[in-house]
Amino acid sequence: MTDNWADDVKEFVELCEQGILYDDLMRRLNIPARRRDSFKRLFFSQVFFGKIKTTGRVRELFARDLPGTFIATIHDSIMTTFDKADEVRAIMVREFQRFGLNPMIRLEAY
Repeated sequence: MTDNWADDVKEFVELCEQGILYDDLMRRLNIPARRRDSFKRLFFSQVFFGKIKTTGRVRELFARDLPGTFIATIHDSIMTTFDKADEVRAIMVREFQRFGLNPMIRLEAY
């Protein structure tokens, strides 16, 4: 299944599975290990849950090295770029089908 994943996505998953995502990013940004808790909060605010206009060196590093498909969740929706919409939809359908579910996924342009 992972054969179709972009290299940056594979790297992200590997770092997460090994439990070293934060450690790897901190090392590359020269942030001392003792600041891990505050770095995690910063990472979440700049990368996962920050406002779209949020910038910072953590977000910039993450975006530069893991530039795959843009995806954002909005309540019960997923937003991506137009050129990746069909691919994202296909992944969602396939993953739901693994559990015997056949979702109605509607594509809308904004």
